[in-house]
Amino acid sequence: MRKLGPVVTAAAWGLVAAGGLAACFALLAGQYRSEARREREVAAAERREKDARLAEISRELMAAGRSLQERDERRVRDLVAQEARELVIATLRCAGTAGHADTRAELVRIATEYPESSYPWAVLGRFDLAAGRPGLARDSLARAVAIYPGDSASRVLLYVAARDDGETAQAQAVASWFMDSATFADVLSGESLVFPEKAAFGRGLALLAPLPWDPPETGERAAVAAAAFRAAMTAESDAAASRYPCGVPWPPLLPANPWPRFFLGRLALGEGNPAGAAALFEEAAGGLPEEALVHYWRARAAFALGDDLAALVASSIALDRFPLHLGALEIRARVLMRLGRTSDAHRDLALALDLAPGHADLLLARGEVRTRLGRMDEAEADFLATLEKEPRSAPAFLALGRIHAARGEIELASRELERAAELDSSLAVARLERAALLLSLGRKDEALKELDLVLAAAPDDTEALAARGRILLDLGRASEAAADYERALRLGAWGWRIDEGMGDALAASGRPTAAVLYWRRAAEASPEAERIREKIRQAAKEE
Repeated sequence: MRKLGPVVTAAAWGLVAAGGLAACFALLAGQYRSEARREREVAAAERREKDARLAEISRELMAAGRSLQERDERRVRDLVAQEARELVIATLRCAGTAGHADTRAELVRIATEYPESSYPWAVLGRFDLAAGRPGLARDSLARAVAIYPGDSASRVLLYVAARDDGETAQAQAVASWFMDSATFADVLSGESLVFPEKAAFGRGLALLAPLPWDPPETGERAAVAAAAFRAAMTAESDAAASRYPCGVPWPPLLPANPWPRFFLGRLALGEGNPAGAAALFEEAAGGLPEEALVHYWRARAAFALGDDLAALVASSIALDRFPLHLGALEIRARVLMRLGRTSDAHRDLALALDLAPGHADLLLARGEVRTRLGRMDEAEADFLATLEKEPRSAPAFLALGRIHAARGEIELASRELERAAELDSSLAVARLERAALLLSLGRKDEALKELDLVLAAAPDDTEALAARGRILLDLGRASEAAADYERALRLGAWGWRIDEGMGDALAASGRPTAAVLYWRRAAEASPEAERIREKIRQAAKEE
């Protein structure tokens, strides 16, 4: 047993040592596993951080890519819009030579090829409106504002086209848009902001919508509409001086909106106030220098005032914007006729009649121009075409009478002039010219009746008084002739023929001394002075 003791002891110590080693190994293994777990956690955290960085970089790259793509798309859109604009402008420049049909077809093609650009549709609508085709203009302008809702000018022109086309409902819808869009939520203050100038403008449009352009807008509703437009102008001035709640300057939504002035001008012209209308159109044109419609109405107001230079300038500006503007062509042609530029007037009327082949007023005007140019057969055809469109056109009968008179067809001319006078009692010139024709035929009594009719309607017509005085003198009614000549002179008539006639009447009445005074004055101005001096010498001999 004693021999086994050391063995047992050694074995026990071995077991103890083995247990210790096992414990050490277990401890080391635990530490290793803990370190490995920590390393895995660190690695996982690093991977997550790396993935997050990669994701962030990826998002930044994607955002940058989208930004570049949007910028490129905007650039492409801008380039496309610019290209469409340049094509439209080039097309309009050639409109005068290309003609209406070809120009419109090209504008439609451009608008179709550039569907995202509102500019071609807006110009096409204005082109149709200028050519007197409001139905087509409505469709194009509606497309323009659908593509770009902020195009207020095209929206106003859509209103004008709808009114011209008799589409009151569409005009009311445009007016409602202005009133509805006058209020919106301010993103800075969270409050609802109201733009009173825009609301008042919309109210004015709504009131005006059911009223006709021709005859002109008058009456109570027109007066209320005018008040609304004036309120829009006043509110606009007030808005320019107001502030946002945060202190930022608050300009009006439609800064210096010229459209209320335009519609006020239309109302003023309808009320017979061309001077006030001209001033309002002038202000409107300052804010809308590219709108042909505004310049056309400037020309109309100036024409009504008799200001030929202003009418010529305004109509030429309108035609510079749209070379085939029907109304501007007519106004400019009439001004050119007044100024004696007959060939230029004929050119404008030819363009206008290409746009409106059966327009009676244009046919009449072209006939007058052709008469001045000596193209009588063509002028007669124009006047006859006018009568086909308007059988009761007194100016057309008057013009035909003059053509027949120039050809020596006195009886036919007399009938045409008589018809003109019957259709328009205020057309005194027709009866005066008929009286002259009858006198040339020796039918003095009939001529005298014509002049009596003229003077019954216009007692102060000095030309009729002088003509009647001459006929009365020829009929031996010297005292009545002297009374007519004396009245004509009191009314401001002048000229050597009247002075000679007055002298003849006085001499026939037995007053040669007084007659000599008038003959001397007539001789000073007359190309037939020697003949009149012979009367003076004869009177001196008789005394």
